[in-house]
Amino acid sequence: NMYLFLRIKKIENEEKYNSEYQNNPMTENLREFKEQWLINNTYETIPEIIEVYGALDPSLGKNKNSDTSAIIMLGRGVDNYFYVLEADVKRRPPDEIIKDMQLHIMKYYSKLKGFVVETNVWQDYFASNIKQQFLDKGMHVTWIEMSPVAGDKKVLRIKSMAPKVKHGYIKFNKTHITLWNQLKNFPK
Repeated sequence: NMYLFLRIKKIENEEKYNSEYQNNPMTENLREFKEQWLINNTYETIPEIIEVYGALDPSLGKNKNSDTSAIIMLGRGVDNYFYVLEADVKRRPPDEIIKDMQLHIMKYYSKLKGFVVETNVWQDYFASNIKQQFLDKGMHVTWIEMSPVAGDKKVLRIKSMAPKVKHGYIKFNKTHITLWNQLKNFPK
């Protein structure tokens, strides 16, 4: 059947598949985050984690075409490398984002040093609702509010991570397939 045919084509050569069947001519040469960098920096086991930081990239997740929201938990190991501990990337409504944030924060709470949240889109909602919900649960989170200034481009902030990935300072878990694919296909 056609589905099986397309899956096989994708597995055989993802770049050719993207170009011919998905109208996405992304090649390895055009990628900001080379696949080999991700492969070279994939971890199987992690050392003792000293500290953890979290971050939220929100999306309202209203329909299947909405952007995904991302909750990322990053830990610094005793070896001073950073390990992506959680890459929870999916479409979900705000109440589910909060629930998922709580799960991740509780899991790493004893080592959590801060949690980054963009406040440009969610500022009122976040300030009045999310912080209070965590406080009501007795969770004293150090919120790191990032309010991008005019001209600050998210694409440039993401690109600035490429040298850290290239040099192996950030380690990835191969089970974080969505994050892996988003990095590989960035900025598409």
